[in-house]
Amino acid sequence: MSDAAAWVRVLAAVGIYVVIALATARLVRRVGSDLKDIGSRTSPKVAVLGLVANLTIAGLVLLMLVLVDGMPVTTLGLDVDAVDLMVIAGAFGVGACVAGAFLLVLRRTGRVDVRRSTRVGRARGDVGGAMLTVAVLAAVAVQEEVLYRGYVTVNLVHLGWALVAVASIVLFVGIHLLTNRFTAAQVASWTGGTAVLILAYLISGSLWVAIAIHLGMDLLNVVAFDIVGQYSLVAIKPSLTDQNRALYRLASGTLIALLLLSTYGAHVATPVSSSAPQGTVPCHRCTPSL
Repeated sequence: MSDAAAWVRVLAAVGIYVVIALATARLVRRVGSDLKDIGSRTSPKVAVLGLVANLTIAGLVLLMLVLVDGMPVTTLGLDVDAVDLMVIAGAFGVGACVAGAFLLVLRRTGRVDVRRSTRVGRARGDVGGAMLTVAVLAAVAVQEEVLYRGYVTVNLVHLGWALVAVASIVLFVGIHLLTNRFTAAQVASWTGGTAVLILAYLISGSLWVAIAIHLGMDLLNVVAFDIVGQYSLVAIKPSLTDQNRALYRLASGTLIALLLLSTYGAHVATPVSSSAPQGTVPCHRCTPSL
């Protein structure tokens, strides 16, 4: 595959995302909401639109992988072993512990008031809404990892791992500038979070590791930092600033990156699937390729 053809395929996949995202944003406005308003995304109509949009994007990118690239879906690295499960559990634990410590420090310094949320009881009666929110977050994690980690990697890997990482980060952050309101702190948060996710994918060789860590990050935003105004275990007044959340993301991301490196090692290895073209997907289970 030529360099130009690789970039065309990547940009075509990103174009699919842009078209569907813009169409979804227009539909969301028709139901009286704004996709850039995080709080409105828990509205049932908006949540269903988001769920369908993200699953559609993921499905179309996978179709591109099979029909355009001529690669099996397993090329992305879809197996999980005991090491991966240990890392996923560890990343969840690190994120939760850092979130708890971070909120405790903010409370003790008097910057915010952190209390047990009075909405928890009401949320128990909204099981359907909570499950829909989790389903949307899972669909987002799958879609974004399939596209910005998996598809970018299999197309650009012949250009070098460093370029793959940079492309993944730049494209991911750039797309979020289109679909979200943002500040400089928010951009820093997205950049740090994306760096952890591409690291997780490149050195584990399993897309599921990146998906699980991504989902864990998003769930913590909901249950610990009250980012959507529902389902949080704590009430935070005043709300955390973008700077606060960016600082947390960079701190937790650094610790998760150290967990990844200490477990898998600081190398990228050979394909996860014997059916995948040589040199496409990294794998800690295979012979290291330094």
